[in-house]
Amino acid sequence: MSPELNQATLTLVKVGAVTLTPAAIAADGTATSTATATTTPAGRALTWSIVGDAKGCTIVASTGVVTAGTTGGTITVRGTDAPSGAYNQATLTLVKVGAVTLTPASIPANGTATSTASATTTPAGRTLTWSIVGDAKGCTIVAGTGVVTAGTTAGSITVRGTDAPTGAKSDGTLTLTAP
Repeated sequence: MSPELNQATLTLVKVGAVTLTPAAIAADGTATSTATATTTPAGRALTWSIVGDAKGCTIVASTGVVTAGTTGGTITVRGTDAPSGAYNQATLTLVKVGAVTLTPASIPANGTATSTASATTTPAGRTLTWSIVGDAKGCTIVAGTGVVTAGTTAGSITVRGTDAPTGAKSDGTLTLTAP
């Protein structure tokens, strides 16, 4: 009699690059991004998680849908093949626009005075698009620089800085005094 041979099949699992769509979202408590990845062999179910500081974000483990918290920065999203432990991960950017400051905060409503809007962003260095929200009181704004030119009606206007790719935004107020 010959000895019996026992055989086992070993499956090597690879988790491909994780893609976040979109790769950056507003840190507004409602924006979402969806994580996806391919696997080898194809079709393996991944469990999704946030690694490290979640910055208030949540993730649906079965679908990879991330809902933003309200803190700017970055988080690491990981897809794991539970049986094998194979994983891959990617970084999601959470954009927060800080308070809008107008310098100076008050200008005469004389049709020529100017004020410049500014705001910090997290992560730093995001480009903002500037606009006037509501009644402009005759004022104009340069979208790329935040320079406001006074109209000729006294009152106040709301100036908004928006991170166009994510929709993250913040507002500030400019006062227009009677000349």
